[in-house]
Amino acid sequence: MSLKSNENIIAQEVRTRENRDLLLLELENISFEVFQKKSTSLEDYLSGTLRMSTAKLIRTLAKDEGISLDDKEGIANLLSTLKDKLLNLKVLTLTLAFEPTEKTIDKLYDEVSKRFGPEVILDFLKDRGVAAGAIVSYAGIYTDYSLRKIVREKFESEREKLNKII
Repeated sequence: MSLKSNENIIAQEVRTRENRDLLLLELENISFEVFQKKSTSLEDYLSGTLRMSTAKLIRTLAKDEGISLDDKEGIANLLSTLKDKLLNLKVLTLTLAFEPTEKTIDKLYDEVSKRFGPEVILDFLKDRGVAAGAIVSYAGIYTDYSLRKIVREKFESEREKLNKII
């Protein structure tokens, strides 16, 4: 099972590292409550405990893979494959001067997924020192597009002139 045909569905649910981590936690809870502790059925757990979006994702993936919610082995394999896929997503980190809104996340994610594909998610760091623009880190490459960098470079290039004035 690869879930390849459902990458876009998974990506729309995840989009950020924070969402991925929350989904991974929910998958662990399903595994524990339904398969280890056996305190509830999967359907009851999906209906009563999980976020609606997570329950919908699992139902959609199971349906698309032809797995009944009563098929414990099939669902266990589905959850395991989904966990692996989530853990293998690449993370593009953006350092911004503000905490992004959902609308901003949507726009940024749309742009990133067009350039890199659905296997890349966003992680946001907040640093007011960035002032404007962003610092981007992806696959070991760090690029500073912030106003702070522009001001620093300008100051460095004008340092001699400033020292003569002082």
